[in-house]
Amino acid sequence: MDHRDDRSHLRRRSLLRQAATEAGELALRHCSREWPHRGTEIDVAPKIAGRTKDILVDEGDSLSAGQVLAQMETEQHDAQKREAEAQVQRAIIAVATAGSLVTQREAESAGALAALAQRAADLDAAQRRFACSEALAPRGAVTEQTLDDDRARFNSAKAAVDTAQAQLAAADAAIGQAKSQVVDAKAAIDGARATIKPIQRARRSAQAVTRREKLYGEFIDETSKLVTDALTQKLDDASKLVPLYTLVSNLRLIAPAAVISTADEVTSRVFETYESSEKEFRAAIRKQESRDLDVLWPFSEACRRDMDL
Repeated sequence: MDHRDDRSHLRRRSLLRQAATEAGELALRHCSREWPHRGTEIDVAPKIAGRTKDILVDEGDSLSAGQVLAQMETEQHDAQKREAEAQVQRAIIAVATAGSLVTQREAESAGALAALAQRAADLDAAQRRFACSEALAPRGAVTEQTLDDDRARFNSAKAAVDTAQAQLAAADAAIGQAKSQVVDAKAAIDGARATIKPIQRARRSAQAVTRREKLYGEFIDETSKLVTDALTQKLDDASKLVPLYTLVSNLRLIAPAAVISTADEVTSRVFETYESSEKEFRAAIRKQESRDLDVLWPFSEACRRDMDL
């Protein structure tokens, strides 16, 4: 087995092959530790349900890691988000309108209270006048007509007070109703925002998954190149490792601890491969120590667990 066969064997067993479909913030991806063969059928599913808008590859085409295969229709998701945002705006306007109504009803209540005070004063004056006329009538100091007029004014003033009290009660009830409309409008805002949150969460989740998958693929590709290089030569230029260190640092930002840990292990294995001799590597091949040959196996498995594959 020559060096090319060795490298080909290692790469075939180690690479985490990816086939991605993306549309805006939606993504779907298939991951496998085995090299796909011609004719192999692979089922893929999007992170968010939707309809396929356009297929960008033909049957039998060769694929590369991260290649876009199809685009999904996002109009329905976008329309749902816009509708939820419109509901929020309508609810905000409803809160402002209900607040204005509360102010108006409070002003009406204040007016009704002032009217009641006026009617009460009128009633007091009418009652005093009627009492005076009623006392003077038997002595002939006032006419019967005057007594009747004062009695009528007294009764009218009593009725006016009752009406003013009813109006005040109605105004107070209207205030309570207007305040309940404010509460309902605020609840509508919370409900509309709650409708938006799952859409935003799903998109953020899809974005995060897509970003992690992209980094996983880049890490695998870079590691595979370095391991292939380490099979034929020593590490004569440390700058070769800079891209690998950069990818590991990016993984630390968003990847789970298990993936980061295996990435560190893989990085150490890269160093070991550079330090090991060709003779030692060939001896490992003869012993068929597949796990030793598969440098990326633990990282690939950690990625699969992270992606729930």
